[in-house]
Amino acid sequence: MLNLFKKSVSASLDQQVKGEDDVLEKSKLENEYINFLKNVHMQIQTVINQHHRVNDEHGVLANLAQQVESEISRVSELSNKTNKSMDALNVKSNNLLKTTEETIHKSSEGKASIENISKIILSLEVETRETYKSLESLSKKIAEIDEIVGVITGIARKTNLLALNAAIESARAGEQGKGFTVVAEEVRKLAEMTSESTKNIAGLIDNIQIETRDVLEKAGQNTKSIMEGSFISQKAIEKIDEALGAIEYIGDEVTSVISTISVQKEYVQDVLNNIRNVEKLLQKTNAQLIHHVKEASIVDQKLEDSMQSIDIYVSNKI
Repeated sequence: MLNLFKKSVSASLDQQVKGEDDVLEKSKLENEYINFLKNVHMQIQTVINQHHRVNDEHGVLANLAQQVESEISRVSELSNKTNKSMDALNVKSNNLLKTTEETIHKSSEGKASIENISKIILSLEVETRETYKSLESLSKKIAEIDEIVGVITGIARKTNLLALNAAIESARAGEQGKGFTVVAEEVRKLAEMTSESTKNIAGLIDNIQIETRDVLEKAGQNTKSIMEGSFISQKAIEKIDEALGAIEYIGDEVTSVISTISVQKEYVQDVLNNIRNVEKLLQKTNAQLIHHVKEASIVDQKLEDSMQSIDIYVSNKI
């Protein structure tokens, strides 16, 4: 390019010299061209200096792009770790939810068992009350039997006394009262046997009454224990209901956390995708800046070559 410029300048000078045929005029024109070339030289130098500054800025930009890319890589790595942590948290949350569901199932089974026990206890309470009433009725009947035995005992005593009186009267009658004496003796023996039997019956009744009182006392204690067991069972059912409510609440919260984790995981994945896109753009930008710096270096070299050619041309003309 510079050689063409030189030829153009030389041809122009030759034409003017031929036209004017004036050496002074040629010298003047050459000086003007030399000054023009010097100005061009200075402008090219300014352009080169400015170009160097621009290239330096490009280097700074390339360095910044690399730093940003490095930071984005760190952010991407952290996002990947966060994503993995969310996966692990999701697994643990699902395990916790499964455990919660199993706990609810087992607690429900436990509640059903306690409810069955409570029903059995209530049934026992009813049966015990009925047994207690039956024992009370039996105790009253035994008391009535005891009264009847007392009456029979009284009759036996009176019969025995009458038999004794009859024996005395028959003895007084002599031979005529012997037959009556035999009858009176048999009556006395029957009265004694009746008295002995009533004593035995009275003893048995006393024993039965003692045992009945013991049974009634124990039945009362059993009724009290059954009522306490029924009360405790009901309280246990209430506590299980409260525990089930709390566990179900935890299950709902865990489900909500799992849902939130899933949404956050999607967000993190979107961030990762955007980071990868930005990273690719930065890599392209960095490559373009490096390519531009290389191309600018070639332009700088050509400009410097042109300046050297101008310097040589001007030196030769001066």
